[in-house]
Amino acid sequence: MLPQDFQFSKFGITARLVSEEDAKTIVSFRSDPKRTQYMITLDSNIEKQKEWIKEYKIREAKGEDYYFIFHDNLGNPIGLNRISHIDYEKKRAKGSSLITIRNENFYGLKISIIKNIIAFDILEIEKIYADVHKENRGAIKLMKLLNYTFIDSETDFFDLILDRNNYLKSLEKKIIVDVLKMANTL
Repeated sequence: MLPQDFQFSKFGITARLVSEEDAKTIVSFRSDPKRTQYMITLDSNIEKQKEWIKEYKIREAKGEDYYFIFHDNLGNPIGLNRISHIDYEKKRAKGSSLITIRNENFYGLKISIIKNIIAFDILEIEKIYADVHKENRGAIKLMKLLNYTFIDSETDFFDLILDRNNYLKSLEKKIIVDVLKMANTL
């Protein structure tokens, strides 16, 4: 389980667990139709988001759900991501809710790698499950780069699985190494 004051820094980005004080930022990210075209959007009610965070904090305290906010070196919020439905016996969890402020500095890639490091290396998860809308080309490209296995379904979504071996192989991919070197963050 992660401590309540958990923070993790890598690639010029710091991840920490969300708090009620983040409600306004979360709402601004989650209610922006450009960022959430393939996700469930939220209304702009900050008080409802605070209530959701209070309920989430109960799951966080049990080690069932971790919702991260990511900041750049200047402390500016740049993204959100979750590890939820954590099953420590089966060593699996769901990865979801990746949103970045904008598509620059390889934020999506960096945030995804950090989330995977937390899941696989810190929480000792063996498999991450996720889904991606079949029309979300950017997310599909990212998930392929990260070595997720795609399973076609009869819905509008692909089901995805990333196991520990494919996670480790993704870290060896030349393109990932090159991107992180270019960003001067290795």
